[in-house]
Order: sequence, then C-alpha cells, then structure tokens
Amino acid sequence: MEALFIDMFSEADLVDLRERFEPTIPPPSTGDAPSEAEPRSFDQAGYRTSLRDRLVQAQPLQGAELRQLAMDRALAAKSHLVQAGGVDDVRIFILEAHPADSSLEGRVLTGLSLTGD
Repeated sequence: MEALFIDMFSEADLVDLRERFEPTIPPPSTGDAPSEAEPRSFDQAGYRTSLRDRLVQAQPLQGAELRQLAMDRALAAKSHLVQAGGVDDVRIFILEAHPADSSLEGRVLTGLSLTGD
C-alpha cells in the first residue's frame, strides 16, 4: 500500500504521514515528580487506515463505474447463493442499481428480497 501511496502522491508525503503515527518521546520530568507521560508505540492500525483513506479519496468513482461495481457485487452475491446456498440461478434476479443515500457515510447497503411459493 505504501508503494501505491508513493505512486499516487510522493515519498515526502508518505514520510509526513508516517511521522504522524511514530512513537512520541515523553518530555523530561522537571523537579522531583516523575514524568507520567509514557512513550506510545507506532500506531500501525491508524497508519494503515490513514493510508487507505487517502488513497480512496484520491480515486473517486464516476456514475458508470459505480454502477459496474454494484453489478459486480450483485453477481458475486448471486454466485455465492447458487454455489454455497444451492439456490437455482433462474430464481435470482439482479435489479437496476440506484444511488445510495448520502447519509450512509461511506457504508454500502445491499438489498435482498425473498419471495416464496
């Protein structure tokens, strides 16, 4: 992911980002009281999340790409239902994709409807 980040931005940007997650050194204690600040370790999870978020923001998808992504997801769900669930594929219909509600904050919903005989 770091190589992709460097390709998209620059090595200097990667260094700047990584420094935000580096361990901090506690300040020297003054007087007789020992310093209560403990050094923290490198925040690997935060670093990876930040890398991913920056890369995702730099790769916005347009309408046609979003519709294709929705279709790919629907086909994957159908394939799983057929292979793992034993559902006859002629009983599964993929409907037109619709834009998501902007209040979902990046979450993707997949709607499934079941009917029985």
